[in-house]
Amino acid sequence: GKQMSELVITKPVGKPLPFSFDILSSAFQYGNRCFTKYPEGMHDYFKQAFPEGMSYERSFLFEDGGVATASWNIR
Repeated sequence: GKQMSELVITKPVGKPLPFSFDILSSAFQYGNRCFTKYPEGMHDYFKQAFPEGMSYERSFLFEDGGVATASWNIR
């Protein structure tokens, strides 16, 4: 299959990100069972349950009050 990610980050023009880019790494395909590869002969019931694809949103809360929201549209 094909895996693509599009990241949209809103920040003040001409200023650096207000956080380290590394904190986004936990959002990259983490917890997405649709990317699990099964051994030959084992049925992938998860993908079969969503033939049209799926979408969802996840929020990350940080100690300093920051919030990051990641959303997925998986087809």
